[in-house]
Amino acid sequence: MLPECAFKYGRQYFADLRKRRKSYPKYNKEEPAPGPRISPRVVAAKMNGRRGGLARAARYSAEERSEWARRGGKATQERYSNDFYRAIRKLRKEYRKGYQTQRTKERQRKSVSAGAKIDRITPRPRRDAAEEK
Repeated sequence: MLPECAFKYGRQYFADLRKRRKSYPKYNKEEPAPGPRISPRVVAAKMNGRRGGLARAARYSAEERSEWARRGGKATQERYSNDFYRAIRKLRKEYRKGYQTQRTKERQRKSVSAGAKIDRITPRPRRDAAEEK
């Protein structure tokens, strides 16, 4: 006779797993949700992913998670080289606020140091109310 663990990944195991994960939301067919209709499966997947992330955040410290991310980034960089990241950045439609590449930062530093050498333009003196009349 086979041990019980041999059947762990059978059909019933996955059925029970789906029940434990999330009761998939049902849409009322008479009153459709406003806006584009998102698949219940997608909604449940997002919620499950969020729960997994929150559970990981509760179990592990920020330093550990940061270290995992750093190692993952290094592994990807070693595998694909910096050109991989460059290609990804080119595909982006939007950048986060304040995002700058290393090259942009260097260019700004040079322009600031060059601007320091040039005499700065003094602001125009403000007119008084008496002068305007």
